[in-house]
Amino acid sequence: MADVTTEAVSAVVGRVYEAAYDQERWFDAVTSLRDLFGGSRACILHVSPRTAKAVASDLDPELSSQKAIDTLMRDPLTAASAALPVGKVYRWPPPPDEPAFRRSELWQDWLRPRDIYKGLACNLIAANGSHWILSVDRGPRQDAFGKEDIELLQKIVPHVLRAGQIGRRLENTSALASAFARLPFGVLLVNGHCQIAQMNEAAEAILARRDSPLTLKDGTIVATGVQDTQELQRLVVDACSLVDGVMRGTGGTLLVPSDRQRSDLARLVLSVASFVDARAYSLASERCAMIMMTEVACRIPEGFEMHVHGLEDGAHEPEHFALLDRLRPDMARASLAATRLGLERARGTVNALATIGLPAAVLAGNGRVRATNTLFDQEKTLFVATAFGGIALANPESNRLFQVAVQARDGEPVSRSIPLRSALPPPVVVHVLPLKQDADAHDLFGGCDLLIVATAISASTLVPSPTILTGLFDLTAAEVRLATALAKGLNLQAAAAEAGLQFSTVRTYLNRIFRKTGTNQQSQLVALLKSAHPFQQ
Repeated sequence: MADVTTEAVSAVVGRVYEAAYDQERWFDAVTSLRDLFGGSRACILHVSPRTAKAVASDLDPELSSQKAIDTLMRDPLTAASAALPVGKVYRWPPPPDEPAFRRSELWQDWLRPRDIYKGLACNLIAANGSHWILSVDRGPRQDAFGKEDIELLQKIVPHVLRAGQIGRRLENTSALASAFARLPFGVLLVNGHCQIAQMNEAAEAILARRDSPLTLKDGTIVATGVQDTQELQRLVVDACSLVDGVMRGTGGTLLVPSDRQRSDLARLVLSVASFVDARAYSLASERCAMIMMTEVACRIPEGFEMHVHGLEDGAHEPEHFALLDRLRPDMARASLAATRLGLERARGTVNALATIGLPAAVLAGNGRVRATNTLFDQEKTLFVATAFGGIALANPESNRLFQVAVQARDGEPVSRSIPLRSALPPPVVVHVLPLKQDADAHDLFGGCDLLIVATAISASTLVPSPTILTGLFDLTAAEVRLATALAKGLNLQAAAAEAGLQFSTVRTYLNRIFRKTGTNQQSQLVALLKSAHPFQQ
């Protein structure tokens, strides 16, 4: 092989990791692999039981046609490639099979005319009957791949594998890491075999309880009853079903335990819905389902330091500039990846909330809209667009509170749940939630995003938990106790006693609750506190 510099290999690896954060860049990554090895073509091929797709360095619509795919699927080497070990580079076609391959329809009609004569290949993923293959090819007038070529590609393959894992994990976790981390119900992301890919903190807490009707068994979610487990598996399989590239399954709802005699267990309502695909190398991966579990009944982190070169330290030395100049491309790549990841997280947040019927948007720290879901876009009576990419509430009085909440700094004592008086029922509460971030993360490139969610309120006989009341209306602990007591039907004096408040001060607490919930009297307050439901379109 020709001399390959360390800088050239580093550039290829850099493009591979850029593709991990931006799936559309896999074309650039495979093209750089082709050029590094002086090949005629390079691609990542996804072979499923019924079809095949590829990201290739050379665009060839005819090679992507159904006729070409059918020929590929009939070739014996295609099926044999699935059994090859993941991560191991091998010559293609294998020497023992080369004579028969040269006589095959795939070679004679499709590969030979395109100068695809010999190559190196490696299995990247093998799961659920599908596999992904990395292939670098050369033509008949080029030298065959030697031992040094195999060794070099073998060193690059672990980076390709890791980039694929990062890409799939980012797509799977973006919604859970942002939208569902703050919600007071559990969310699980599972594959078609009920194996858990991700869960939020509320789901972890539910599964850890002794009275939970759900448990984990070797990474798989199961119910305490056999019939409940079978029904849950059926709903998950239905939500993950895919026929001829079209989603048909819708999932469903399940109450566990279904045996009402099991009074020792908590009762959970499980809502199973389809979830967006997690792509691998910009190609389709296995489908996933989301299970939502509901029980019935931007500041600088501490320790973050800035090191500044002061005048007393003298001028910077030339080697300092050289060092920073070498780091500049990596810092630029990191900022691009962080920005792209933030945008994908915002999109995943609002799309995930759409699955449970909630209009939602994500605003950047400057108030500009970063992402919206379809329910938010369809809602014309609650929100209006403003200049410079912002939004406002249609009701002027509610909008005043909304703008204060949007512009408030983290930790300021402002109402982040705004009742919205609408001409049409039901009444609505708009929530302004700072997206939760890792306390240990030092995000230099991201801002303090805000999640905007609209919740419809309707009457019910159920009293929400203190956690839900705090999240909905920003009530203090004392206000929650008083509101809960009133919702139970107690008069003001009895409610004050149950809440541990002096009757002489209870009116002050009640007025605060009225102001935060947008109500004027106790009957309105009790009706409002009974229940909150997803938006109905």
